[in-house]
Amino acid sequence: MRQNRRFSGINFLAGIAAGILLLPAFGSAVANAQRRLNDSDLFKAQRQVREPGTPVAAQMGIEATRPLPGSGVPGSVRTEAARGPLVPLAPPNSSCTPNVSPPNSHTCNIFETDGSGNPSEITNVITLPNVVVGGLLVLKHDGAIADSVVSNWSDVLKFGDGTNTNTTIMQLFSRGCNTGNPNDTSCFPAYNPGVSAFVIESNPGPTVFFSSPNTYNVFSVDDDAPVRPWTTAGSTGQHDEDSSGIVRYNSFGVNLATGQTGAVHMRYNITAVEGVARLCPATLSVIRTRFRNSDNGGTTARVTYEIRTSSVSGGGNTVIYTFDSNGRGSGSGFKTATETAQIDFDFTTNMYWIEATLFRSNAAEFADLGTIQIWEAAGTACP
Repeated sequence: MRQNRRFSGINFLAGIAAGILLLPAFGSAVANAQRRLNDSDLFKAQRQVREPGTPVAAQMGIEATRPLPGSGVPGSVRTEAARGPLVPLAPPNSSCTPNVSPPNSHTCNIFETDGSGNPSEITNVITLPNVVVGGLLVLKHDGAIADSVVSNWSDVLKFGDGTNTNTTIMQLFSRGCNTGNPNDTSCFPAYNPGVSAFVIESNPGPTVFFSSPNTYNVFSVDDDAPVRPWTTAGSTGQHDEDSSGIVRYNSFGVNLATGQTGAVHMRYNITAVEGVARLCPATLSVIRTRFRNSDNGGTTARVTYEIRTSSVSGGGNTVIYTFDSNGRGSGSGFKTATETAQIDFDFTTNMYWIEATLFRSNAAEFADLGTIQIWEAAGTACP
């Protein structure tokens, strides 16, 4: 059980020593200090009108007798010959698994990735094990905003062609639409309440949608960070000795000093703040990077970094996430990249840090690393 995820090995030993010396006078204070902070101690959340992932017929625009999109079709079973053998895909690829009970039902896990597991705001077409009713499942940020406000939509899971025609395929479309603009909704189907179900996006995810007899777990990335994500600015990092003469800390970021070329190497320690250690375990974490790069090919300018981990007891140096500015667009302005990774931050047994490299061979180019935000986005809440 990971109830003390916040404490690294060093802090834990220090806490033991302090407890031995001060226990007689501060026993109750030490006990309270080790209690996991609950957001309800600081904030009183508004009461939610309806549970995330639960449709309300009056707000869905679906007649009471009309089946939900993605629900089973009585008497329609996809044959084994048409389906072929089911080969489970390695996460974070989307996949569907037939259920033992009830018959002709399935459970699907849908991720914001393409068929190769790469982050993508438009997924590959996903084949369903059974015939379902077509239509649209719309995930909304704010349940109080009208269903027709497309700017409040975060994701659309389209079954078939988006009409109520029976189908065996689905595809997820997420805000951003792979355009580089995080607010782009151009890939979303038009508002059509007659064939749609509207649910509130869960944060942390997944958003669970039950459309009898099938279950759909949508691992959608909520663009809104939790109250306490792990964040960094350039000044919180430490450059290596070889970079001393060329590095510059500028506002929230770090880059090469004016007129300098070469490579700056930085290291950032990731600490166990609330948002990055809130799930036990996490199935997905979000990494949001603010950067600037003027060479999209990386020949004359490039920004890269890796998230690394090492076991406190066993050592090691393992890369668990890689960021590369190549192929993300160029220019003189800063850009924001938001991605997901299968990272479960467990500070009881591991330590985590970032190693970054800022390179340019032309002093007129830009290679800047700004802020980085990290938080656990989907999984099981800690006890």
